[in-house]
Order: sequence, then structure tokens, then C-alpha cells
Amino acid sequence: PLVSVIVPMFNAEAFVGNAIASIQQETATPLEIIVVDDGSTDISLKRVQQIQDDRIRVIHLPTHAGIATALNMGLDLAQGEIIMRCDADDVYPARRITRQADWLLKHPDFDAVCGNYSTIDAAGQLVVAFNCGDKPEDITQELRNGITRTHFCTFAIRARVLQRLDGFRQYFCTSEDIDFQLRLGDLYRIWYLPEILYHYRIHATSITHTQGDSERQFFELKA
Repeated sequence: PLVSVIVPMFNAEAFVGNAIASIQQETATPLEIIVVDDGSTDISLKRVQQIQDDRIRVIHLPTHAGIATALNMGLDLAQGEIIMRCDADDVYPARRITRQADWLLKHPDFDAVCGNYSTIDAAGQLVVAFNCGDKPEDITQELRNGITRTHFCTFAIRARVLQRLDGFRQYFCTSEDIDFQLRLGDLYRIWYLPEILYHYRIHATSITHTQGDSERQFFELKA
């Protein structure tokens, strides 16, 4: 595969089918979908196992290890030249994968490309489309200045870069994505496209809504 999409999953039975379907709609680019079940206690794993698609690979962790560990397990098994992430409760827009893969193939001097995103509710209805920037541009320097403008799941990154950065730091139970963006910007070049490349779902059982305020603030400061 040219692209590996890693899907970390923990108790996402209500949404994971939609997440995977949004990735499956991509047929123009050779890809694999690596679902890492992080010790789910609901029927998320069963739902994924029922999906008939040779591009899907499933890893099951018997106990909950945390999102950074799940992502790193996916990275260890990824065979694609380009890595993307889709959380099990979120959705990719159509042609996002091909758009970013083509861009990276045409711009070998850049190591990652990202974009804009929106939020959706539990039913999949649009909540807000963010404006993370209205023009295409190099955002490497702003990352080096400690500024993150968009969601990490909008990123497409060359696999060799992820390997050199040694993946995600496992002491983060959240904000591992912010930490990684900043480390990525320290060493590599990143381009921004002013397009909606990800739909982030807001719902009552997401990590954002179930994590305590003090814990969230701690990890944001660590990033």
C-alpha cells in the first residue's frame, strides 16, 4: 500500500463503522487500514471484524494501554510510505487520502501536509467548520514557535519521518498529538492546505469529555 491509515479504537461501537466506511470509500489510492483495538469492553472489535475488506488489519490489545501505545503498535505494523490517522469515532471526507498522497508525491521537499477540519455531532451533523487558515502555506516555522493551528488527524506524514521521531511518547494519555506536531515541526517541513480534511465528532463518551480538567491541563502543559 502507498498509504497506511491507523485507527486507534476504544469503546467506539456506535461510530467505528462510519469511521472505517469513510476510509473505505477511497479506491484511487492503494491503502491499508490498521485498526488497533485498545482493550475495548464493548462490541467495537466485533463490529470491525464483521467488515469484509482485505485492506483492513486488526490488532487487539487485551487490556487498555492508552492511545499513544495503540498508535505506536499501528506504526510498527504499517507498510505504507505515507501514514494517516483516523480516530474510531471520526470521519474522513471523500478523496482526502488521494488528495494528500498526491500532494506529497509531487512535493518531495516536504515531509508532511495537513489541512482544515470541522466538528460534527453524534449524529454526524455539522457543528462548525473551522478556519485554520485560508491560504496554502508552509507552517514549519509556526510549529517551531510552539503554535499548532489544526487537528493532528488532518496530517499525512511520510513513514520514514515517524520512524525517525520514534512515534508517540507513551506517557501522554492525551495531547500526544500536540506533542508530536511540535516535535515534527522541529525537524521537518510541513505544508498546510486550506481544505476540510477531517470531521471530528463531539460526543459524551469521547476522551475530551471523560477526562478530568486537571489531567487534561497537565498533559497540555507537558506538550
